[in-house]
Amino acid sequence: RRVHGITRSLKNENEKTIGININLQNEISQQQNRIKTLEAENEDLKNKLNALLEQNHKSLSPFGEKAWTLVEKLNWEKADNYLEAELSSQSILGKWIVSQFPSQFKILQMKAIQNDVLKDGLEYFIKTTELRREIPGPFNPLIPMTSEKLIVINDMMSRFNPRGQYKKVNTMYVWHGCKPGNEIKISRSGFATLSTEDEGYFGSGKYVTPNVDYAIRYATGELSKFGMTTSPWCIILSCCAIGMAYPVTRDVDYLPNQAQCELFGKPMKSGYDCHYSSLSRLSIIATSNCLV
Repeated sequence: RRVHGITRSLKNENEKTIGININLQNEISQQQNRIKTLEAENEDLKNKLNALLEQNHKSLSPFGEKAWTLVEKLNWEKADNYLEAELSSQSILGKWIVSQFPSQFKILQMKAIQNDVLKDGLEYFIKTTELRREIPGPFNPLIPMTSEKLIVINDMMSRFNPRGQYKKVNTMYVWHGCKPGNEIKISRSGFATLSTEDEGYFGSGKYVTPNVDYAIRYATGELSKFGMTTSPWCIILSCCAIGMAYPVTRDVDYLPNQAQCELFGKPMKSGYDCHYSSLSRLSIIATSNCLV
């Protein structure tokens, strides 16, 4: 009887073990199904984004992909560690710049800047980022996609220049409003994260925008904590390289009923090289990759 009782107990234990194994197998199967579902959703999202990219890249920018190849025929003069040249309002680039400004502003002077140190730095970023993004890993993070973020991404992609040889890095022409005299410092050594206005509303970085009227408001002092300044004002046109952009939106990156973004003063999100935000039809980029 004791032997029979022990045998029955062992049988019960075996049945429990089998039951646990079945439960574990079910849990594993459910997890695997969830992973497959997420992968399918991610693949569907990638296809949608690629379709948007192809659609947007069909319309050529007014002066091609590389801003730093547009001005080779100008009369260059040595200025510190860079070259500068007067840019005519009748040139292709000059006409486009004039067309971007609101009618109430008159452009007094345009200068083109050629700085090989900054050009090499931007090209190095493009080449290394292209290599990093060719393989799965930390440089291809999965964006927490919402309908708001998809709208911001679409806005950003609509501003990309046509792609050249690189498929994982895009370029965009952006503006930066600054105090008179600062354009010389920026032309000499590029943009810097000084945080003189604040610690970085959408994260710590160098701030530029594809909207010239927004840059004007900083140049005039309208949006500066230092107050309005008298003309003339200075606006810088730059080429910005974007590898992996994080779309900043109110539904994810703001606390409820709060005006300040949760990314305020924080470093770039891991795996991203810029933060992109669209507010009231104005777009702002916090980045580290701009060529004057």
